[in-house]
Amino acid sequence: AAAGSYQWFESAFGNPVFSTRKARYKALDADAVLASAGSGGVLFLPYLSGERCPVNDPSAVGGFWGVTTQTTRSHMTRAVLEGVAFSLRQVYELIAAQTGDADQIVLAGGGSVSQLWRQIIADVFQLPVVTLEAGEEGSAFGAAILVALGTNSWRSPDEIAGKLRLSTQTAPNQTHAALYDEAFRRYARLHEAFASVRV
Repeated sequence: AAAGSYQWFESAFGNPVFSTRKARYKALDADAVLASAGSGGVLFLPYLSGERCPVNDPSAVGGFWGVTTQTTRSHMTRAVLEGVAFSLRQVYELIAAQTGDADQIVLAGGGSVSQLWRQIIADVFQLPVVTLEAGEEGSAFGAAILVALGTNSWRSPDEIAGKLRLSTQTAPNQTHAALYDEAFRRYARLHEAFASVRV
């Protein structure tokens, strides 16, 4: 539900003056850029449809935390993007504990077209983020690759990898590392706190 969180936010709070969803997402990104890294202390839990990993709680709910009189729409918009990045980092850390650390992140799907989101993910993970040509198609792109393998159009994953071309490369901003590490630690404690007061 990563991109789904931003889709929900756009549906609820996007500016209807823009005629296309793509334009409304661009407007949200432009708004989120106005908030600095860390969203002024605002955190967002992206559990809008429950959660399965890393928290196995189908009744989990989303929410904003840390809202004050100083909080702006820009803070909340950016907090949605950061909250999804924190959720992805939780899953990554479970995987990395078994497989070792990654060298880079390959981002796919509709959210990958957002330069801001790519930068936030690079900063939260402190890893380079790359996207591939046609990668914004997400799971459909992966399914096409599997079909090509299954029909012997390509002989191996290595052959496919040689044909894939990078679209973007985003380096992490190291000055944000400590800030995002601390925000991530606060984020990771939120589900338990929210669950204890949920009706």
